[in-house]
Amino acid sequence: MSHSQRLELVHFLLGIAKADGHFHPSEAQILSRIAGYLNVNSADFRSMTAMYDVDNDRYYRILEIDKSASQEEIKSAYRKMAKKYHPDRLGNVGEDVKASAAEKFLKVQEAYEKLYKG
Repeated sequence: MSHSQRLELVHFLLGIAKADGHFHPSEAQILSRIAGYLNVNSADFRSMTAMYDVDNDRYYRILEIDKSASQEEIKSAYRKMAKKYHPDRLGNVGEDVKASAAEKFLKVQEAYEKLYKG
C-alpha cells in the first residue's frame, strides 16, 4: 500500500471507532498502535483523529500546528496537508475510498479557511 492508502485505512478505522459517538481511550491506544505498524506517524494520527472532534482547537491539530502559528505557517501547513491528503494520490482505488478521501481533504480545507486570515 502507498502511504496515502495507509493513511486512508487508518482514517476508516478511526471512523469505525467513533461511529458510536464515543472514542474510548483503549480504542485510541489500539488504533495508534495499528497506525504505527502501518508507518503512519503520530502527528498524522493526531491530525486524522482531530477531523472527528468538535472543539475549535481541532483546526490546529488537523493542520499539525500550534495555536501560536503565524499566517505564513498556517499557509505552509495547509499546502503540506493538501499534498498529503489529496484524493488523487490514492491511485487505483474504489470510488467509496476516493469519496472518503475527498471528505478528509475537505476537513483540511475547512481548517485552513477557519484559521487563515489572509
